[in-house]
Amino acid sequence: MVDESQTIEGEVRRVLFKNEDNGFAVVRLEQSGGETITAAGPLGTVFEDDTLKLRGRYQKHSKFGQQFQVASFQRLGPTTIKGIERYLSGPRVKGIGPELARRLVAAFGNQTLEVLDETPERLREVPGIGKKRASHITKDWAAESERRELMVFLQGHNLGPGTAARIDSTLGKDALSRIQRNPYLIVEKVHGVGFRTADLMARSMGYSLQSPLRLRAGLLYLLEDGITKGSLCLPGNALLENAAILLDVSSEDLRPVLKNLVLATEIVIARPEPSTDSLDDNTFKVYQRFAWLAECEAAEMLRLRTRNNKSPSSPLHPTREDDTALGHLSLEQNEAVRTMENLNLCVLTGGPGVGKTTVLRSAVALWLKAGKKVVLASPTGRAAKRLEEVSGLPASTLHRMLKFDGKKRRFAHDRDFPVAADVVVIDEASMMDLPLFVHLLRALKTTTQLILVGDPDQLPSVGPGQVLRDLVGAQNIPKVRLTTVYRQAGGSAIVRLAHSILGGEMFDIALEGGQEVIWHEVSDPQAGAEKIRDLVTHELTNRRDVPSHRDIQVLSPMHKGPVGTRELNSVIAAGLGEDRPSLEFGDRIFRVGDRVMQIKNDYDRDLFNGDQGWIRQIDGFGFKMQVEFDGRLIEFERNQLTSLQMAWAISVHKSQGGEYPAVVLALFNQHWMMLQRQILYTAITRAKSCLVIVGSRTALERAISNRETERRHSHFQDWLEDRNAEIWRPRSESL
Repeated sequence: MVDESQTIEGEVRRVLFKNEDNGFAVVRLEQSGGETITAAGPLGTVFEDDTLKLRGRYQKHSKFGQQFQVASFQRLGPTTIKGIERYLSGPRVKGIGPELARRLVAAFGNQTLEVLDETPERLREVPGIGKKRASHITKDWAAESERRELMVFLQGHNLGPGTAARIDSTLGKDALSRIQRNPYLIVEKVHGVGFRTADLMARSMGYSLQSPLRLRAGLLYLLEDGITKGSLCLPGNALLENAAILLDVSSEDLRPVLKNLVLATEIVIARPEPSTDSLDDNTFKVYQRFAWLAECEAAEMLRLRTRNNKSPSSPLHPTREDDTALGHLSLEQNEAVRTMENLNLCVLTGGPGVGKTTVLRSAVALWLKAGKKVVLASPTGRAAKRLEEVSGLPASTLHRMLKFDGKKRRFAHDRDFPVAADVVVIDEASMMDLPLFVHLLRALKTTTQLILVGDPDQLPSVGPGQVLRDLVGAQNIPKVRLTTVYRQAGGSAIVRLAHSILGGEMFDIALEGGQEVIWHEVSDPQAGAEKIRDLVTHELTNRRDVPSHRDIQVLSPMHKGPVGTRELNSVIAAGLGEDRPSLEFGDRIFRVGDRVMQIKNDYDRDLFNGDQGWIRQIDGFGFKMQVEFDGRLIEFERNQLTSLQMAWAISVHKSQGGEYPAVVLALFNQHWMMLQRQILYTAITRAKSCLVIVGSRTALERAISNRETERRHSHFQDWLEDRNAEIWRPRSESL
């Protein structure tokens, strides 16, 4: 908490910086004596010419000098004629420019704001203001008054300026009256607002524990939380139990609410077998409606593809020309290519070193020789770049392939405008969530061959569903699973380690790792962070296969803590030199030469979540910088820096789809909750020629032995295998 021991007042003369996401802003404030100071803090809702009372303390900034660090503020109405004129002519009040503001103040003086509030009909006393214009001014002023009232209301209920600004921009007109009718609306409509925040506000407004609005909001919140954790649905018994705990009510109180949500078509309840009207046995699953429709649609489109699947052409009798093209393949790989060659749906899967890339490259060569148009894509930019390198053909992200329109928020390619391709190959398919998979299937003609390539043992997609794992598990989906580790890969300690981990076995790195897999046992996290810094800054760059620190990617299972990505980024960047041109942004410092990652999709600039780049230039004032992404220089101003994070160290989840010459993996007891076999396996398989693990042996043993992962709930694999579920519809008052 920022100290609130000092109080100052003044008018905002200039907004220097504003972060719309978290409400942080920097302003120049003119105090009553004429002195101008810089104030920084939760000022994201203020405008130029606002009069403010600020609470906080003065603090010297390392780069920008003396500043007033704001803990809280109160907006005051302008008191002088000059202040009223500036306020009315500013951006806050639409429809009143400088000239009209001057005439209003000339007519009404210090009572101008009272006239606008209480007797707006007097506006017609001002020369040049007729009935129509007076009506517009009255509406614009009422909207501003309502917005001020909303901000006072929300901040009075302890919602911060950033949250209040998001609520205002999302709900728009009549936001206050809508919230007063249903305070839980902000959970459903406003990104980043949790149930407990809305519940505290609602309870202070007098809403009871048993309020139907509250029970409804709690159930929908848990379903949405399940979506964010990867589940397309939740088991009914688990949903009722967790909701009862969250809401401090009995699960029986929630059953009528479930029924009403079904009747309102907001949710879908499915049963695996036909049943009575009762839900007493709790074998049902509960879906958000969009998730149910997406799952059903994807399964139906895939069932249609499997029914229309062609037979492999001459799997054991290649032509002479093809025999030459495939002569370097093993029998297993040859059969894989022949199986995939003409199927309009096939999954190619297997672990590291089994030749997925070799098989894919050979299949692409045959398709091209046959005159087919082949389109390659991956869920992320890094994975697409890697696919392009190994295939020799252009590859793009799925969003680019489907031509996503960021302004319209939709894909250009769909059933009416399908992708022009005979064969579509999607690599790293484990990263593809179900909603994106639906858009892909919609955009392909039924005659277009779809080949999905990936490793189901990798971490699943960030979005809901586990598409690849369900496809591999479904009995009726054509698939080719490669199992043989080939000689070149078999000699790789990284590949051997990955397969050992999949089998739950410890790998003796000291005896078998050689120079390819290196183990540094460090139990103290602070010493571990320093060791990782030294590895990146100079120790590993002595190797021939790691010519620069830019070839090294540090991975950690977590963001927080002394060996989480945030602290590791700070330590590594400092180790590379603090005298580089820099830009401070909140608690982050960006320096020229640092690796950064885009963490939001920016469709206008063709940048996507997970794209990595290098800071090339920072201006002398610290207001903007240039970042190079794959040869393209992109300029970022301060208000755009929320989409970037430091990337010397990234989470294992963020590394999916990438491959790096050298990987340094932090593995400590502090990561206990995330020490899982799937995470360890994914991290190890990101390393191309060098893997260094820094951490404790107990953490390594925990990760290898722990097969527990958060279960993702869906009915998708059952749909694929024609095990249909019944949609439950209430037929009586009883549940």
